[in-house]
Amino acid sequence: MQATGLITEYNPFHNGHLYHAKVARKLSGCDCVIAVMSGNFTQRGEVALVDKWSRATMALQSGAVDLIVELPPQWSVQSADYFAKGGVQLLSSLQCSSIVFGTDVKERVDYETFGRFAVEQEEVINQKVRDFPQKSASFPEKMTSIYQALLPEFTLDFSSPNHILAMGYARENAKLAQPMKLQPIQRVGASFHDTLVNGKIASATAIRLALAESGDISKAVPPATLQLLQEATMVSWENLFPFLRYKLLSTSAEELHAIYQMSEGLEYRLKEKIEQAQNFEDFLAKIATKRYTAGRLKRLLCYCLWNATEEEIRLAQSKTSLHVLGMNEIGQRYLKEKKESMTLPVISKISKREETTKFMVRVDSIFQLANPKIKEQSRGRFPVKV
Repeated sequence: MQATGLITEYNPFHNGHLYHAKVARKLSGCDCVIAVMSGNFTQRGEVALVDKWSRATMALQSGAVDLIVELPPQWSVQSADYFAKGGVQLLSSLQCSSIVFGTDVKERVDYETFGRFAVEQEEVINQKVRDFPQKSASFPEKMTSIYQALLPEFTLDFSSPNHILAMGYARENAKLAQPMKLQPIQRVGASFHDTLVNGKIASATAIRLALAESGDISKAVPPATLQLLQEATMVSWENLFPFLRYKLLSTSAEELHAIYQMSEGLEYRLKEKIEQAQNFEDFLAKIATKRYTAGRLKRLLCYCLWNATEEEIRLAQSKTSLHVLGMNEIGQRYLKEKKESMTLPVISKISKREETTKFMVRVDSIFQLANPKIKEQSRGRFPVKV
């Protein structure tokens, strides 16, 4: 059996995701569509709208995805480069022959050539970033300028989140001993930044905003998603804000300095502003600066909430496993056929002694604090089967 891979968040699963998975199957001609999906916290430092098991069920019940494996928090709540590294590592271990991903760029980009170039010229590119003449320029501005000079035949947009991820996939894939085939597809309908639900294709951001205001999303999501959202316990950062406040108030600046990605005295700013904040959005607005994006700050707040140090994150990354969230009959058959050749351990049920999932279990336990109705997220859970 041949498989194609998708790197996803499904927060929540909507019609755009359904289109992506259906096109992936057709474009690749594969037998099995595998989604590597973020768990209970997502790439931009968001608390997932509903738990990972519910989101996996949404995707499986759509009929477009056959097997769902978790992208654990040590990889999912990261900058685009590390998010891409984790996703590509898992898909490679799952023996996928290709990756299908969405892109906002209308011009055709040879991502495989770009990936090889980026890996070969990595030291040159990093040096040019350090030597960039306009020190106040943003990272996207620097990278766009550098690549326009080094690779003028490519249209590379470092302001588009989806294109940044696509380039990350290309770089990480090029590092593999056996790279997968890269198959980009043009995104349809709403863009990543759209905040309104208009028609059948809407962004996940717009859908979450509509749900927060009791808006109608029925046209933008498959029936299974709509039903599961009505049944599930929906949460956000506001639900976990009291725990974050306690952590920041009760921890010294010296101890906070040891938190992963804490830099340039941010610990003092966090401790100062948390005393003034009324809620999570107010706190985020108070700590925001031109230097740090909202995504960067929300990821840092996740690490604070988890009490995660760099040593713990790196250790968790070195012990990554394939935690199966769900599958249908095709996914089950693929897993049975390929399991022995997979390069990472496959976990279907987490035990207390399982070393590769300790960090994930801790993060899931913290997610459960968002609402007492949320079921156990790790130990004793079996993959969803549809």
